[in-house]
Amino acid sequence: MRHETKMPGADDAQAIEPDGLNLGFWFPRPERGARLAEELTRRGHRVTIYHSLPVPWDQDRVRRVDYGPLVGLRVLRGLDHDVFFTSRSFVPVVQLRLNKWLTGRPYVYTLNGAIWSYYSERSLPVALSAAKSMFYGALLRLAVGGADAVVANSHFLAQALREVVPRHARKVTTVYNGIDYDGIEAGRRVPKEWLPGQKRVLSVVTLHFEGKSMGVRLLLDAFEKIGRRVSDATYLIAAKSENPAAVDDLRRYLRQHPLADRIRLDVNRRDVPDLLATADLFLYASPPDSSDSLPRALLEAQAAGVPTVTTDTTGCGEAVLNQQTGLVVEYDADAVATAGVELLEARENALRMAEAGKKAVRDRFCWAAMADAYEEIFVRAAAGAGARAVRAHR
Repeated sequence: MRHETKMPGADDAQAIEPDGLNLGFWFPRPERGARLAEELTRRGHRVTIYHSLPVPWDQDRVRRVDYGPLVGLRVLRGLDHDVFFTSRSFVPVVQLRLNKWLTGRPYVYTLNGAIWSYYSERSLPVALSAAKSMFYGALLRLAVGGADAVVANSHFLAQALREVVPRHARKVTTVYNGIDYDGIEAGRRVPKEWLPGQKRVLSVVTLHFEGKSMGVRLLLDAFEKIGRRVSDATYLIAAKSENPAAVDDLRRYLRQHPLADRIRLDVNRRDVPDLLATADLFLYASPPDSSDSLPRALLEAQAAGVPTVTTDTTGCGEAVLNQQTGLVVEYDADAVATAGVELLEARENALRMAEAGKKAVRDRFCWAAMADAYEEIFVRAAAGAGARAVRAHR
């Protein structure tokens, strides 16, 4: 798919940008930004990625930029991309907002989580949490207000964002992210990573904020009920975390668990595809007030063909289609346990849904579809900037 963008005010015969857009990716998520850039380049667009971290892409098209607010702004003012794009938090997007004030360059802002919930997830003093929520709420309105388009990675997040910034609701759209299916399919069975048992239950979670521990605690409560009904079930929790306090808190909770001898908690493992290739059941629970949007772990579990149970909170029910690709239940330990036992015991039905999930995620969450959607958004943003330039010139 390739666009020829015609700016408002031009003659019908004069289509401009025949060689595609000149796009600047400003501190995107490194791996995801690189894959999107690769797809857009195939469509004839020119993409340069600016980042302070390593980016796994053509290094001739990657520029190292310090993360500092003022340094970055000075760099931005010297760039002439048709459209900028960022999917990071507030420093990069506020830089793009200030740059738009100074240069008029349009930008697209992508959110991958409910960032206004971050501070409710942390164990902070009430006054400090409230102050930070107000401050970051103001930054969110500033960033969204200047963006030419705002992209959410789930319909759940898009609707929540429209409610948080109703004045800018028309800017918000949903684009599903792609998934690295090759990496998932490369997984190899590693039964030795579980404690002894024939039914291997897995959860892959993040514990960056202490509030995320609540969802894992609910899963631990659910496994107690599962384990009492399925005597040969063992549970492995693979947690990604840079927050030792959250991990320590969860370990203390685990030590008091009635089935602690059948549960293993590992932190920052790099062999998640192998774990998925071995699991018989995948469990995930997202607290209703979590910053989760559309948990990637659920997409990866389905891509690996693991029977999956999740809760009907945040965007979980958007990732897993209830009774089609897995089971989606209320945010309740009993409900999760009942669904988990069902999928462990009724294997034919469980594997049927797992196979459907394996196909569905590839259809719904692919890089090509993601690039198609972003291409249209970038073209509209560039055209809008051209229209503003024409009006200003007149």
